[in-house]
Amino acid sequence: MTKKETLYKLTFKKKILFILVYCLMCIVAMEVFCRFFFDEQKSGAPVLFSLLHEKLVGMYSYFPRLTSYDEIDSYEYRGERIPAKKQNSLEFRIFILGGSAAYGLGVEDLNSTYFKVFENFLNKNNPYKREVTYKVISAAMVGINSAQELVLLNSGILQFEPDLFIIYDGYNDIYTLSGAASVPGYSPGFTRSAIILKSSPFTIALRRLYVQSSLLKSLGKLFKTTIIEKQLNKIQKDPIMHQNIARHYERNLDNMCVLLKSYEVKTILALQPSVIDKRKKTEFEATYSNHLPYGAELAETLQVIYPFLKEALVKVGKRNNVLTFDFRGIYDDVSEEVYLDMVHQNEYGQKILGKAFFDRFSSFIYKERESVVVR
Repeated sequence: MTKKETLYKLTFKKKILFILVYCLMCIVAMEVFCRFFFDEQKSGAPVLFSLLHEKLVGMYSYFPRLTSYDEIDSYEYRGERIPAKKQNSLEFRIFILGGSAAYGLGVEDLNSTYFKVFENFLNKNNPYKREVTYKVISAAMVGINSAQELVLLNSGILQFEPDLFIIYDGYNDIYTLSGAASVPGYSPGFTRSAIILKSSPFTIALRRLYVQSSLLKSLGKLFKTTIIEKQLNKIQKDPIMHQNIARHYERNLDNMCVLLKSYEVKTILALQPSVIDKRKKTEFEATYSNHLPYGAELAETLQVIYPFLKEALVKVGKRNNVLTFDFRGIYDDVSEEVYLDMVHQNEYGQKILGKAFFDRFSSFIYKERESVVVR
């Protein structure tokens, strides 16, 4: 081997080493960025071990942005500060627990979120003459499923003096456990930033371009994520997996009901809707799931497994004597566009959802409020 060839091999190895080091530095930089700008908590795990840490604890998330709850006196959500203690004895606090849909992702203005619409309806139609107030607080976290909601429920929320909890979920249990998403398994910062990016105006505009372009749809089919597609197709035909996802959902709802009952907090269980349930879909809504990578397979998986979740929801409700409701039909008569993607609603969709919350739950809430006033 000549001196020139030896020198070339050493230079090539250095290049490979440089590329590997560069890639590692990029991953670390992205992880640090996500933790500081997108994560709602600091997990305490070293950056390089965050993937293992999150996989072990199931994307452990805290509420609020502190790791010690002995000194919490308030919680800030979208610029609104919520004190740990009620302002007066006639304040009725309603917490909503769930994933990104429960968080109100897709709407930037806090007052346009479904839970603030719900809160406004409750206070506007308040049947009591006394100065009672209803406070609806979203305790949701982007990307979590029912198992992580149970962990979250044990992580400080209950000291904020809740009177009622509404568990609003379902979609993420199917999405994560079916293999359509790889959480738990990578950092919550990355998970949340990815979901937030999916609901950004820029990404929505790209989606519209995608569903209207034959070329882009063809390229999408060509580069389909076949591994996830095969996994979803397998799950659709596997009744054991259907039952396992439903059992996972049922078990976690049961545990949340038992925990809340031990704290004398009332509970409502609600199954969230998705675009596949909407009868009068717009062109964008109708073509969205069919033309995105593995979108059609995910839609079919949702259709297969959602009835199992509904059955689990009803069983938990009867067993724990709590109110339940399936929201999947609330957009049946709506011909306008309400979905930004498979599960997140735009401002108009959230307005309808907030009104639906009021229509279904207001009688129960006003009755509970009366018992609080009497007490």
